[in-house]
Amino acid sequence: MRTLKDDRDFFYAALSGSRVSIYQNGNLNDYGGTVERYSEVSIKIRGTYYIRSFYEFRIIS
Repeated sequence: MRTLKDDRDFFYAALSGSRVSIYQNGNLNDYGGTVERYSEVSIKIRGTYYIRSFYEFRIIS
């Protein structure tokens, strides 16, 4: 399992098409999908925007 923390991580995940899961307070919030967009504030996965400071994003290898 790899936690995505910075723009470089999100760029890699988007480019490689890796499946990203969304966690909140250590609990799985959404099985997620691929990164469609990312900014300093939010990440778009499967049409839903997630605020970066509220969630943790992980790639399960």
